Amino acid sequence: MERRTLILLLVPFILALSTACDSGAPSPTAAAPTTVAQAGSKPTFTVISPSDGALVAQGSTLSVRSSAADPRGITKVELWVDGVLYRMDITREAEGLPSVTLTQTWPAADLGPHVLLLKAINRDGVASDPLTLSVSVVPQSAVTPSGTRTPSATAGAAPAATTTPVTVVLPSPTPSACEPDAAFVSDVTVPDGTAFKPGDPIVKTWRVRNSGKCGWEAGYQLTFVDGNQMGAAKTVAVPPTAPSATADITVRMTAPATPGDYTGKWKLTTTSGVLFGQTLTIIVKVSGPATPTPPPTPTVAPTPGAAAISFVADRTTIPYGDCATLKWDVDNALSVKLDGKGVVGHDARQACPTATTDYVLEVSITGGSDPVERTVTLTVNPPLRAAGATINAGDSVDLKTAIKNTGDVDILWDATKTLLPKNGATFAVIGIKRALTDVQQSECLNATNYSNGNLTSSSVASGIVICFKTGSGRNGKLFITDSSGPLSFQWVVW
Repeated sequence: MERRTLILLLVPFILALSTACDSGAPSPTAAAPTTVAQAGSKPTFTVISPSDGALVAQGSTLSVRSSAADPRGITKVELWVDGVLYRMDITREAEGLPSVTLTQTWPAADLGPHVLLLKAINRDGVASDPLTLSVSVVPQSAVTPSGTRTPSATAGAAPAATTTPVTVVLPSPTPSACEPDAAFVSDVTVPDGTAFKPGDPIVKTWRVRNSGKCGWEAGYQLTFVDGNQMGAAKTVAVPPTAPSATADITVRMTAPATPGDYTGKWKLTTTSGVLFGQTLTIIVKVSGPATPTPPPTPTVAPTPGAAAISFVADRTTIPYGDCATLKWDVDNALSVKLDGKGVVGHDARQACPTATTDYVLEVSITGGSDPVERTVTLTVNPPLRAAGATINAGDSVDLKTAIKNTGDVDILWDATKTLLPKNGATFAVIGIKRALTDVQQSECLNATNYSNGNLTSSSVASGIVICFKTGSGRNGKLFITDSSGPLSFQWVVW
C-alpha cells in the first residue's frame, strides 16, 4: 500500500519535470488556427436559381440569383447571355465584400435556346470558375401556370410519362405602368481611384444598359443623389434608349481644391423625377497642388477694358468620323462670330469635319479698326473606307471595299432581319445615338463586349451604333438608319 502511494505521488512530479526539460520555459496555450486570405485565391460561386434547362415564357423577366464568396473580397459579378456581357454588378467597396448574394434580371424576348454564363471576380481580378445555364424561351401558350408544357390533345393517346420538373418562368401580370430599370455596364472613362490634381477637369462617362422593358424617353436624366458633386450640374440629359440597348452618359466635373478621396453617386430619373436603376458611382483621388492655369495671351495691350480672346480645341487631329470640341472665351468685345455667324462670347461647340478644316473666330473690338481673328485647324486623318448602303435579305457586304456579295465579306443580312458577322468579324453594340459621329474611334477601340454572335432585331433598330472588327483586324463603326425592310446603314473603317 505504501509503495502504491509513493508511485502516485511521483507521477505529477515526473510530468512537470518532463515539460520543463522539453522547452526550457512554460509552454503557452496553443492558439486556434487562423485562415489567411491568400492573394490569387479564386472565388467560390453558386447559382441558386433558376435550374439548368429552365423554360422561360416569352415576355417574362428571368431572375438569376447567385451567391459568391472569397476571403479576398468579391468586387463584381458578371452575367453573360449568348456570349455577350449583358450585366455587371459591382460592390463598389474598395476591398470587396467577403460574400455577396444578388439577383440579376434578363428580359426573355427572343424565342429559342439561350446560354447564360455567370462568374464572380475578386479584388485581385481573379475570376471564379464560370457557371453556365441553358434556358429556353418558349411561347406563353407552351407553358401553363402549373409549370408544365401544354400537352397536345390526341384522342386515345397514352398518358404522358412523368419527367423531372423544370423551372418555368411566366410573365408577371401587366402592371399599370412600365417600370424602368438600368444596369451599370462599365466605366468608359475615369476608372475608380483615378488621380487628379486640384482644379483638374474630370469628364466621367458611364456605360449603362436599359435593363427594363420600356424605353428611356426624351427627358430622362441622370441625377446627383449623394456624396461629392464636384462642381457638376445637378442633372444631365440621358439619350433615348431602347430596352436591352446601352447608352453612354457623360458628366463634366472639376477636381476639388483640397486633396483627399471623393465619391459621387448618381441615379437615373424619369420625366416625373422618379429615381430608378443601379447607382452609378465615381471615386477619385485628389493630390498635390493645383495645376496652374496660364493667363490668356491678350490680343492688345492689357489696358482696362481691353479684349481678352481664347479660342482652342480639345484636340486638333481626329480620325475620320470623329468630332472635336471648339471652345472660346471672349471678353470686352463688340461682337463675336464663328465662321461668319454670330455667337455669344463664352461657349463651346462640337465640330465633326470630314476633311481638314479651318475654323475662324472673328472678334470686333471696341475702338479697333479691324476685327481680330483667331484660327483653329482640325486635321482629319482619312479612313480606309467611309460609305453608306442599303442591302436586301441575303445580301452580304465587304466593309473594307464596300462591295456586295463578293470578296471577304464581313456582314450578312438574312431573311429573319438578323445581322450576322462573317469571316471572323465581331460586333460590339454601343446603343442608340443621334448620328455616327456620336461614337468616337477610341470608344470602339476600348470596347470590351465584342462578340461573334448574331444581332437580332432589338440590336439592329434604327439609330443603333455598332462597333466592329473585321477578320483581318480592321476596326470601324456602323450606324443603322433603317431596318424595317432592307437594311440601310452608314459605316467607317479605319
